[in-house]
Amino acid sequence: MPDGILDEAGMISVIIDIQILDAAQKSLPLSGDKQKAMQDTTYTIIYNKHGTTHAEFDSSMRVYSHYPEKMGAIMEEVAKRINKSK
Repeated sequence: MPDGILDEAGMISVIIDIQILDAAQKSLPLSGDKQKAMQDTTYTIIYNKHGTTHAEFDSSMRVYSHYPEKMGAIMEEVAKRINKSK
């Protein structure tokens, strides 16, 4: 992987937090603008928690999308961990 790209474990951790956040926010009765503002703020908190940035995560997603097997394994692990935590 190129420099500045999150490793697989980092991607898994960030994606888990983002998916949990997205699911929780969808259940809130907020307008689209308020939901978007809340999402932007909470994504920043997630990126800070994991020591990354939106740009680094976005770049990492683009790189991993060129490796379907790796991306599939990442998403499989995300689903497994989320389901385990229910």
